[in-house]
Amino acid sequence: LIKFDGIGYSTYEKEQGLALDHITEILEDDANNLWLMGEGRVVKFDGSSFASYDSAQGFKGGSIYTSFADSKKNIWIGGDNGLSKFDGKYFTNYTTLDGLPDMYIWNITEDGLGNIWLGTNAGASKFDGNKFFNYKAKDGLSNSVVDVGYDPVNKLIWFTTELGLASLGLDQTKLEKPFFQHYNPRTGFEFPSILGFVIDKQGIVWARDGRVFRFGYKDISNSKPIPLQIRNI
Repeated sequence: LIKFDGIGYSTYEKEQGLALDHITEILEDDANNLWLMGEGRVVKFDGSSFASYDSAQGFKGGSIYTSFADSKKNIWIGGDNGLSKFDGKYFTNYTTLDGLPDMYIWNITEDGLGNIWLGTNAGASKFDGNKFFNYKAKDGLSNSVVDVGYDPVNKLIWFTTELGLASLGLDQTKLEKPFFQHYNPRTGFEFPSILGFVIDKQGIVWARDGRVFRFGYKDISNSKPIPLQIRNI
């Protein structure tokens, strides 16, 4: 681990207490702790010392692809061995036996109602704290969801799939059969297979496929000209 403070660099290795050879994911929580993740292990760094968690502490993860700190101060971790939640004391591990649609978790987010959303190889999944609700092609969403994010400005959950972008209104999440809105060439948008996206503070979606797409939902919902900009990178 290397830290740059604007002036110089600090390096942290095994000699400093870091019990990871390869770091694949870094997350900062609301308390400014860093969560460092690698194969089968999670390390918390509070700025001065490291605390390590693996199977001995109840973590059942394998390769780690994504992580998320929710509003309840839980740390969520996803990878090729399902989903794990750390509440500060204990790990809870979830697999397909608990309702996950797939063991590969690519992305994690939280919506405005406190639901946890997952992007998986077998569609999207919503976890309300008790049960997983899974959405695939038969539910109106692509079977493969690479990325998922929440837009609090427009109250939308966004998904990237091999078919382009899709969104779901927060009010739809309570319905048994929610309606997913799709944005792709079939519906008049130049969105091919999207590799990932970020949502800025104004609710603008920035997506990429080798190019950068700027997508403003408010303008489209107000029937204004499509605010789509494509830039080669």
